[in-house]
Amino acid sequence: HGVYVATQAPDTLAMRARTLQLVVSPHSVITDRTAAWLHGVTILERGAHLVAPRVSAFNANDSRIRRSGVRGGRRGLLDRDVMDLGGLRVTTPVRTACDLGRMQWRFDALAGLDGYLENKTVFVQL
Repeated sequence: HGVYVATQAPDTLAMRARTLQLVVSPHSVITDRTAAWLHGVTILERGAHLVAPRVSAFNANDSRIRRSGVRGGRRGLLDRDVMDLGGLRVTTPVRTACDLGRMQWRFDALAGLDGYLENKTVFVQL
């Protein structure tokens, strides 16, 4: 909410990370669809063409994220589940793929897992 990028700007990891840094705290961990977007796997919710998708960001501690346009809460994340990507704390490709597979509607989950397999992003950690 409130972050805009010119359509002429190149869509790069650095640009995506800079836009997210404007709306999440440095203690947050980017998760789910938003983490997939940072990893290069775009999985939009049905109807996302009508409204901007919410950012998925969770805290690994006991505090909840409460911000308009952010899907937040608490989540049990291990140190091995989180990586630094463009100056942001983001769930790893393996954790993100598993979260998409277990938490999304089955067709969205399959699309997310296929996206990771197509990009070979998950296998970098194996």
